[in-house]
Amino acid sequence: MTTHTKLPNLAGIPSGADRDTTGGALAYALGYPGEFFSERLDEALAQVRNYAPAAAEPLARFRDAVAPLSAEEREELYTRTFDINPVCSLEIGWQLFGEEYHRGALLVRLRGELRRHGIEESTELPDHLVHVLSLLDRMQAGEAQAFAECCVIPALDKMLIAFEDSTNPYWDVLLAIGLFLKHRFVAPSPPAPLPGVPERGETLPAGDA
Repeated sequence: MTTHTKLPNLAGIPSGADRDTTGGALAYALGYPGEFFSERLDEALAQVRNYAPAAAEPLARFRDAVAPLSAEEREELYTRTFDINPVCSLEIGWQLFGEEYHRGALLVRLRGELRRHGIEESTELPDHLVHVLSLLDRMQAGEAQAFAECCVIPALDKMLIAFEDSTNPYWDVLLAIGLFLKHRFVAPSPPAPLPGVPERGETLPAGDA
């Protein structure tokens, strides 16, 4: 079982996380719940409502679901969800590669990226979502786009599939993260042209003018 360090303010969140970004705000919801969990979750929800409204609804459902729980019950829920069942691991490398060599290479690369962007590792591994979300906020736009598309979104989709038939409240946190990432990094497909309507720069065939 993973041992989680309880930080003074945010349990399980990298101390270098940027608190002014939506990715970092969503990472708070995935931190091991400590004594300030409710307060930080409310702050995260306010941030998400401002910058990623589509993700706010599932995050609000999660907040409402865990609000009646005691601190011990929240910790037990987190441990049962993410530490005991490896299918629900929050480590993107495990979701993508299992224990194959490629995961080790990803961990080495991510550890270097965390260091380069001034994000201190918590007790979680470098490919844990709390690190990854903070890293996406710090990366240059092109780097973040490529990382999200090739690694983060596919891994998150696998996590959501694992929760497909579950009533676990953390489903809504992962759904909120997925909606936010796809809003930020996945460009909408351009609409298909109407039949017979020329594209910009094209000319109408003779006789159609």
